[in-house]
Amino acid sequence: MPSSIVDCITDISTWMNSNMLKLNKDKTEFFVFSSKQHVKKTENLRITVGSRYINSFISVRNLGLTLDNTLGMEKQVNFIYKSCYYQIRNIGLIGKYINDETCSTLVQTLIISRLDYGNALLYNIPLSLTNLLQQAQNCAACLVTRTRKREHITPVFFHLHWLPVHFRSLYKILCHTFNVLSEQHHCI
Repeated sequence: MPSSIVDCITDISTWMNSNMLKLNKDKTEFFVFSSKQHVKKTENLRITVGSRYINSFISVRNLGLTLDNTLGMEKQVNFIYKSCYYQIRNIGLIGKYINDETCSTLVQTLIISRLDYGNALLYNIPLSLTNLLQQAQNCAACLVTRTRKREHITPVFFHLHWLPVHFRSLYKILCHTFNVLSEQHHCI
C-alpha cells in the first residue's frame, strides 16, 4: 500500500509542476482511514517523498474539522464542546450588561455556529458524544432565555425554534440531499 501512496503523491507533484505549482514536500502529510480492528496495521506506516520520510498521522485537522483515523469523531466533538463552553462562559460574564437580543446574537454567532459547522459528519456518532454537544446547546439555550439550568429544556427549544443537536445534523443532511436531487431535476 505505501508504494501506491508514493505513486499518487508523485502524480500529484507532476500535475502541480505542469500547472506551475509546487508541492511542498516539507509540509506533505498522509493519513489512512481504517476500522478500529485494523488501526494497528496502519498506525506506523512510513513513506518516502523525495528524500524525506513521512509518518502516517493518527488525526488531521482540515478546514476546522478534526478527523481521526477511525472516523470516530471524538476529537472533533471534544474540540466543539470545549470551544462552546469557553464562549458560553465569556457571554455569561457579560450577560448582565447586554440585552436579550445582543445575547441571542452572540450565542448564535459564537456557539450555535460551532455546533452546526460540519455537523453532517457528526450524524449517527455514539450517543455519549451527541450528549456532550447537546449539553452545550442546552446551556446556550438557557443563556439566551435566561432560564435556570434545572428547568425543562424542551419548551425553551420550542420557544427559540431550535432543533436538538441530533436533528440539526439530520436536517443538514436532508437539505443537502434535497439540493442535490433538485439540481439533478433541473438539469434533465
